[in-house]
Amino acid sequence: MEFATPATASASDTADLPTRFTGIPAPQTTLPAITPLRVVQDTGGIDLAEAERAAAQFLKALGIETNTESMLGTPGRMARAYAELFSPRPFDLTTFPNDEGYDQLVLARSIPVRSVCEHHMLPVVGTAHVGYLPGHRILGLSNSPAPSNTSHAGPRSNNA
Repeated sequence: MEFATPATASASDTADLPTRFTGIPAPQTTLPAITPLRVVQDTGGIDLAEAERAAAQFLKALGIETNTESMLGTPGRMARAYAELFSPRPFDLTTFPNDEGYDQLVLARSIPVRSVCEHHMLPVVGTAHVGYLPGHRILGLSNSPAPSNTSHAGPRSNNA
């Protein structure tokens, strides 16, 4: 998982601020602007053509014919379905100043989660609940499902 670096103030941004002492800028009274973090995970270069060939061989090894009209596209559909299950969606993590001074628990409930059982390679679906105590900034709750789906994409133990 990668995080983009937030923007920080440079020397040129503070050049116009009044100084109390020679060469020392006055302290800022507001928080600096923060660029949203773009969260992206590398999927490792999924090879759909190879996955489709492997799915066809897998079904054949199980005695399932793929040359019937209803099964002709099944290996490709299997490959695309697993590629989607193993590929987390990128998202922008946004925060807002906690101007109101909230200090109570912030809770987002019933967030859909999808993953794949690492022992059986079957889909696992469920819900998650996320809570946190806010500090100087508040997380944009419209983005709270994204970290859950990002952290659970790909094969995982279903015991946790």
